[in-house]
Amino acid sequence: MSREEQVDLLEKVSEECLDRGVFLISTGRHVYHHLHRVPPPALRLTIMNKQSKEEINMAVGVLKKAIDANV
Repeated sequence: MSREEQVDLLEKVSEECLDRGVFLISTGRHVYHHLHRVPPPALRLTIMNKQSKEEINMAVGVLKKAIDANV
């Protein structure tokens, strides 16, 4: 996949997760103009220690469904 195709795919996954209540940051287009060395496209998910195991499992399930729906 080209970089642009990777960014498009990750942004679709990120948007679908957001629609289901899980916030992911796509390091695709928005970092391109701000960094000297641009990292490969990626998703960033942060989990805090105050989140329950059930919340973490829900977030992982949402991410898996979003990936399965877009790959």
